[in-house]
Amino acid sequence: MAKRQTNFYSDGYYHLYNRGAGRNLIFFEHANYRFMLKYVLKYADEHDHGILAYCLMPNHYHFLLHQRGDIPAGRTVQLALNRYTKSLNRRYGRSGTLFEGPYRAKEVNTLPYLRRVCAYIHANPAKAGLVRKPEQWMFSNYRQWIEKGRKTPDERHFIRTHFLNGASYKAFVDEMLDPSNAPRWDEDRSLYLL
Repeated sequence: MAKRQTNFYSDGYYHLYNRGAGRNLIFFEHANYRFMLKYVLKYADEHDHGILAYCLMPNHYHFLLHQRGDIPAGRTVQLALNRYTKSLNRRYGRSGTLFEGPYRAKEVNTLPYLRRVCAYIHANPAKAGLVRKPEQWMFSNYRQWIEKGRKTPDERHFIRTHFLNGASYKAFVDEMLDPSNAPRWDEDRSLYLL
């Protein structure tokens, strides 16, 4: 088995992602999305990992986690995915792998990169053509970021520190989705992971 390239450090931010084996679906109904999210939230809480941004897509997922302590951020995703895969295989009478290998992880180690990864994650459903606007996608925390109330402490702190408020973050994401800005955003190829 190949050794993971990412080292996990306390107080680090990590983009964790993967897609279905053969680019196939990993979520088949709304209950699947809710099940996966329930366990990611559970393990993140147990391991003191802040979930900054997430988006669950029909055939892939993205999580941006803040590792506050010594337990690697990847542990949250690994445990949730193992539980999800076993449950899904039982429910649908399937066997074998669901994902294209183990989760992938990238350390997000600069503020501009952190801001852009958040926007990339949240813009994903609109860029993929699943919805017209990112806030229409039910399986991300984008709406919590741009609306008043319903934010976790991690989301509130990050928005206040780096975007002033939800409206300024929405403008940042809208800028990413504007086709006239594509060349500027496309400069950072490290965002295009799947």
